[in-house]
Amino acid sequence: MIPLSQLTRTMLTSAALVAAAGAAVADDDKNTQIGMLECTVEGGVGLLLGSKKDMTCTFERKDGGTEKYTGRVTKIGVDIGVTKESHIKWAVLAPSGKADAGALAGKYDGVTAEATVAGGIGANALFSAGNNLTLQPFSVQDQKGLNIAGGLAQIKLDYVTE
Repeated sequence: MIPLSQLTRTMLTSAALVAAAGAAVADDDKNTQIGMLECTVEGGVGLLLGSKKDMTCTFERKDGGTEKYTGRVTKIGVDIGVTKESHIKWAVLAPSGKADAGALAGKYDGVTAEATVAGGIGANALFSAGNNLTLQPFSVQDQKGLNIAGGLAQIKLDYVTE
């Protein structure tokens, strides 16, 4: 058997947690998809114990409306390396099946797992206690660089009024 490094074990555990969180949300009959949130996350350097990166997002409602958000993603845990700008897309789920304009504003917490060598992938399943919304990974994060990350993630979204 090949011994696993602590970093590899952390990554595998984080990936399993992301998958389990996504599956739990998918099985929850109380949540209805109300739209898609697509974000562009700035590139940067992952410090050993975490990182902070700004992002801009567009929320496409199922009813046809569009909202803009800005925010910041903070990762706590192993986050080592450099990445270029990345893109991620979440299905937005709400227990009521609807949300007012600007309702996505707030903090979301969850788990993250990423691996990048030239091109790579990552996933983040995030939940908000404040507004009862869930961000379920719809497509994996696509990024370029050299990075490995796993641990806890938090994003804070601010509604942009025009």
